[in-house]
Formats: sequence, C-alpha cells, structure tokens
Amino acid sequence: MKITEALHKPLKDAYRQSNRVDATPQILDSHNRESTCGMLEWNLCMWGKELNFGFDIKDLVAVLEKDMQNSKKKMESPVFEDWQKL
Repeated sequence: MKITEALHKPLKDAYRQSNRVDATPQILDSHNRESTCGMLEWNLCMWGKELNFGFDIKDLVAVLEKDMQNSKKKMESPVFEDWQKL
C-alpha cells in the first residue's frame, strides 16, 4: 500500500462510520476518540512499567476492549472476569 493511501485510511474509515450528514465533525470526533484512547493505552503501559504490576497492561487493555465490544453487543455492562485471571 502506498504511503499516501495509508495516511488517508483512518479518514476514509471514519467517513464510512459517519452517517454522511455533516460528516466533518463526526470524522474529527472519531479521530479525537482514537487518539485519546491510544494515548491512554500508552500512558497505562508506561505507568505499569513504573509500578511493576504483576501483569502486562497491554493484556489488560485487550481484555477491556474485548469486554467493551461484547457489552455493546449484549447492551450490558462489561464483565471483568478475564482481568482477574491476568
């Protein structure tokens, strides 16, 4: 994939997720949300290294993301049983 196409892929994906009515604010919100979550994950990883938790923060983030996706499907609150296994 060319570099220019790779750089536009997040914008194209955000546009596809919008309802195409006043799409610009929706695209910016999507970008802001993804950037914020990425920064939060990075901060948690750095914090986990500093505090030396007994588990890897990336594993916890993956479990939380999986729980969030499952809860969206079931429309229930996330279950953190897998987190306790870490």
